[in-house]
Amino acid sequence: MKLRIFGVRIEISYVFVCFLTLFIGMDRSKLLLPVFFSVLCHEVAHILPLLYFDCKIRAINLKIGTVGIVFDDNLTKIQRIENLKNIR
Repeated sequence: MKLRIFGVRIEISYVFVCFLTLFIGMDRSKLLLPVFFSVLCHEVAHILPLLYFDCKIRAINLKIGTVGIVFDDNLTKIQRIENLKNIR
């Protein structure tokens, strides 16, 4: 499944959607949605510094066990270090 939001290509694997739906349906502890939301917030925390440093985000790929962010890497070494310091 391919979407385009704000010029960013979002690719979501059908297997990812199937497993997410299956696990949400079978989740008796009701922890899957909060965990999924936490992972989503984590990935947004990767995207925000990229936007701050004016990197062009090309695509976001959602697959089983993987979330990939494809972007133009125009960060300087100093910007990379600043990005790491802000994460910790």
